[in-house]
Amino acid sequence: MLDIRDRQCVFVESEGCIGEWHIDSLRGMFRGSKEPPSMERYPEEYVPLFCIVETNILNVSEAMEDITDDEFERIYSAIRRRPDGRSIGVMHDVVYQAAAFILGIRSLSHLEFEAVFRQLAKSVRGWKQGSVSRNYVEFLRGSFSQRGGKL
Repeated sequence: MLDIRDRQCVFVESEGCIGEWHIDSLRGMFRGSKEPPSMERYPEEYVPLFCIVETNILNVSEAMEDITDDEFERIYSAIRRRPDGRSIGVMHDVVYQAAAFILGIRSLSHLEFEAVFRQLAKSVRGWKQGSVSRNYVEFLRGSFSQRGGKL
């Protein structure tokens, strides 16, 4: 069973070196008051952010049983509404750490952050078929394998 002991400790690799990055809160990392663009279609400048979250999910899914689409929707909603709320499981911690990484590499306002996670939840809803479906992870596997695992 995968266990993240401290979700606020993010391991970052650069040029073969691994370091620990300790974050206090996601909310403390929001920058500015920029309005997000329309998310009717994934705006090109936000695609790498979606990919960061989704590739982390795929990497962790290799080590544990897939969670349901309902659980993904709940995780994305929780991160959007209460970014620093209590953990609701391992995959929530994985998404929390991906969100921290996103905020560490790109300046996002609170509104932009919410829009990204609202769009991720909307994507899950599009794949969900009942309370126990696991179509979202299967979609991600297929989508990333078609690209040869590349963003």
